[in-house]
Amino acid sequence: MIALCDDPDSSLWLGGMQAVFWAATGERCLAPGFGGLIEAKDPLVVKDFLEAPWGGIGRDMPNAMFYSAILKKTKGRFSVRHWHTTTLEQAEESMWRWFAILCSIPNYSEYQPTPCKISDLAKSTVRKSRNSKPSPRTYTELFDAALFGRPIPSRLFAAAIQRQALELAKGCDKKTRNEFEERLRARTVLIKLYFELNKKGEQVTMENHTHQDDSAYMCGRLLALLDKIHIEAHRESGGTNSSPANRSYAAASTTPALIFPQLCKLARYHLNKIGGSWAYRLEHGYQDDVTSEVEFEGLKQIVTRLQETTNGSFPRTLSLEQQGRFAIGFYYERCRKWPSAKRKAETAGQSPRPEATN
Repeated sequence: MIALCDDPDSSLWLGGMQAVFWAATGERCLAPGFGGLIEAKDPLVVKDFLEAPWGGIGRDMPNAMFYSAILKKTKGRFSVRHWHTTTLEQAEESMWRWFAILCSIPNYSEYQPTPCKISDLAKSTVRKSRNSKPSPRTYTELFDAALFGRPIPSRLFAAAIQRQALELAKGCDKKTRNEFEERLRARTVLIKLYFELNKKGEQVTMENHTHQDDSAYMCGRLLALLDKIHIEAHRESGGTNSSPANRSYAAASTTPALIFPQLCKLARYHLNKIGGSWAYRLEHGYQDDVTSEVEFEGLKQIVTRLQETTNGSFPRTLSLEQQGRFAIGFYYERCRKWPSAKRKAETAGQSPRPEATN
């Protein structure tokens, strides 16, 4: 056991505890680098490692037993806090599913999905402070989910939703923008892990994002688009820290019927301020020049679909799980890449507006 703890290929630090793992194959169980695989940032590294598979362990050993122990070290001794047993094949399937979910969440700055570290997921559930650290229990629960497919505990799901509302209300400045976006993405990943590992089959990707008809999910999309319209309206004046997402996320994600009518009314003033073809695209989306079908949904299409789903009114309240779907819809819509307004405007014979971005 001491040798496993000292080997970086067979151990991983999880907060104040250490995970060790090994396989009963009769030969070296894991290839160099496995200990840091779950903490990898490069998806290609993950893919290459798993396609090995397991860095050299052949397919003729799928039923070989794979073991893991979570240890708590103290002075001169250690205690076993958790013990897991599975097969290499089952562990590999869990790892593939884990990284597939992580890489399905895009980055806000550019669509280049990278895995979130377990440490990133754990830290996103607590206040961003040197004195606020996740408990060892949080790390081990995430480790169990990654390697053994265990469900994400509801307490982590609730903590991610709570931090979401608090941190969006606080906002960020230019110096902390990257860290703010990374924590926002980590919380969305954690919420998505909850649905896909616990609910089995609830899968949302950037490709099917616009086809989701859940009312809470649609409300999340609507807030993200209203936020974008607000930002675009204030872009030339130097921006603003009081956007709908910063000001109203908590209310929108819990009591949509109380806040969305006001936000939609304000959106009309913001669209008038933007003006031109870009305001038209934000409101009506993009249509195919031949079929006149909507290629890219704008505010009109999202509101219409939401009204059809809810029989013409906003939901009065959203449960905790619905707040999770709201968070996923908000993040995916926030990351959606708009077509080039300049290119579309020129095709339609309109005066071009600056190219649309996030």
